[in-house]
Amino acid sequence: MENKIFGTGLYSWLDGRSYVGQWKENNMEGIGIYKWSDGRSYEGEYVDDKKHGYGIYRWADGRAYAGYWNLGK
Repeated sequence: MENKIFGTGLYSWLDGRSYVGQWKENNMEGIGIYKWSDGRSYEGEYVDDKKHGYGIYRWADGRAYAGYWNLGK
């Protein structure tokens, strides 16, 4: 388990993206909030780095989708 991200924490990329939430073996897993530098965001459930379960995706212009995701779709 060395050099693997587990638990809850914040990860920021150099291009301005960020994720705060739960991790399992370097993957977003559980509940979290992912933000893009252009103003988009997703708050909800993840499985193996993919949106999966209930979540809210918000576009930068204010539109939003609240509903269920299946392996990123």
